[in-house]
Amino acid sequence: MIDESMDTEQMKQPVKPDEFRAKPAWQRFLVMIAGMVMNVILAVAIYIGICYTWGDTYLSNEDVKWGYNFNEAGHLLGFHDGDRLVSIDGEEADDINKVVNSLIITESDRSVVVERNGRQVELILPLDELISMRQQKGYENFLLPRIPFLIDSVVNPTVAQLRKGDEIVAIDNCGEWNTFAEEIIARESGSVPAVAAGPLPAAKPQRVRDIRESEHVRLDLGNAEVNRVLGGGMVPGSLVLVGGEPGIGKSTLSLQIALAANGLKTLYVSGEESAEQIKMRAARIGIGNDECLIYPETLLENIVAQIAEHRPDLVVIDSIQTIYTDLVESSAGSVSQIRECAATLLKYAKGSGTSIFIIGHITKDGAIAGPKILEHIVDVVLQFEGDSNNIYRILRGIKNRFGATFEIGVFEMLDAGLRGVDNPSEILLTHYEEPLSGIAVGASADGVRPYLIEVQALVSGAAYGTPQRSTTGYDARRMNMLLAVLEKRVGMKMFTKDVFLNFAGGFKVADPGLDLAVVAAVISSYYDRPIGEGICCAGEVGLSGEVRPAPRTEQRISEAARLGFRRIVVSGYLPKGAKRPKGIEVVAINTEQRSSSALRYSNQRR
Repeated sequence: MIDESMDTEQMKQPVKPDEFRAKPAWQRFLVMIAGMVMNVILAVAIYIGICYTWGDTYLSNEDVKWGYNFNEAGHLLGFHDGDRLVSIDGEEADDINKVVNSLIITESDRSVVVERNGRQVELILPLDELISMRQQKGYENFLLPRIPFLIDSVVNPTVAQLRKGDEIVAIDNCGEWNTFAEEIIARESGSVPAVAAGPLPAAKPQRVRDIRESEHVRLDLGNAEVNRVLGGGMVPGSLVLVGGEPGIGKSTLSLQIALAANGLKTLYVSGEESAEQIKMRAARIGIGNDECLIYPETLLENIVAQIAEHRPDLVVIDSIQTIYTDLVESSAGSVSQIRECAATLLKYAKGSGTSIFIIGHITKDGAIAGPKILEHIVDVVLQFEGDSNNIYRILRGIKNRFGATFEIGVFEMLDAGLRGVDNPSEILLTHYEEPLSGIAVGASADGVRPYLIEVQALVSGAAYGTPQRSTTGYDARRMNMLLAVLEKRVGMKMFTKDVFLNFAGGFKVADPGLDLAVVAAVISSYYDRPIGEGICCAGEVGLSGEVRPAPRTEQRISEAARLGFRRIVVSGYLPKGAKRPKGIEVVAINTEQRSSSALRYSNQRR
């Protein structure tokens, strides 16, 4: 027997005492057996490690003694809650995950045998119904194992007559599975229950004509722009939600409303700042309402108790994501906490007539953080928009049960807070010493408020194979559509040009009535010809190159005349009875091809 070496010369030498071949045969046999055993143990350890790391963990069908609960798709296929799976197409059902996969991935009907009430029942599952279930994602939570209710602990065994480990099989012989409802008892924190305001008044069905209309006087919040967006002020007993980017000015706006000299008793609740920090901001903004109370708190029960005690006219909460209630076992800002807190505030507002103004955070996608039901619960949803690098902000209505949603409020961020801008055109227009190419003025309208805004376009040769398209404050897809219209209807070779579009003031606009201004700015930059001085545009451009009337064209024309513009280009399809104020020439065009003469492009390059 050769040891560690295959050297035949060594094997010819005499046996040495320390060599393996010098040992007795029984010792050599034991050493070989020990090596084999160690190899087997090592192989088993490696196999266990592989299974633990990459193996599958599943619930065996044999361990499910109480059957399964099926979703709606399972009930439509003929399954009943409590059925135990026996086999599928004659093969024993063991892994639950494989059972669902076998029903989804199939090209023929399936035969499923289940155990129901102690006897076996065969179900034939048609292929078309299985395909329909797969398309509608009915396989999600298709079946869930039934788990028995076991008593873990008993507070008072003498009264309850229950013991640890008892299994609850029925209550009052209800005969239904999964009918338990969870009821959470509030912790003993010394707080007042969330229903401190009491239940809503009992209501009875009434005929519409018998319902009496109450004369509600809207609350003047001391801010003309906010009042405009709300439809003339805040309705008593309403719940208003304001959302916006971090640092956009939501807290500043809400504190200004609370501190406004409007004669209202207000309660400012902050879950993000201390009373001293709020006082520092209030001193900078200016205190105009001595009846404003500051209350830094995050527990909803305490907030409701203070509202019930002081009975303010207006409550400001900053923010809903920092408020929590003892009735829900989750952290502040979670979906359940936001839903419960908003519902409680709504109930109090409707029952007491107190108006509540709440601040909400937003996600990275721009939507208000929390459940979508938050926007459904509140009466008004406002969006505070703007660029943090710009000083101008827009308050836009998204939902309003008591007014229109097309109004906007314009603000300017200053050292002393937000200042309302009565005339937005003054911040959206730039006065140049001489006309420049690529600049056009469009007459826009948000709600009943018209304003003029400057459109800037830059068209240059594409340095690379694919031209660039970049917009700031405008829908890039709509700009691409307008460029396609220019290329198809006007003959401009836009496929070789980079196009950049910008709206002055950092505003985001979605008004189709600015199409004509965008097209005019692009044409001006393309040919490097400035537009005539004192000319603005208002019109929507269609895919065939036609110019359609913009909404509220008359208000746009009046705003242009008020600001001293001498000519405005509008759609030729504008009704003939439309008002045309004095001092401004109204030029009507039907197609984009006729815009050159109407806009009076200069022959001098700029």
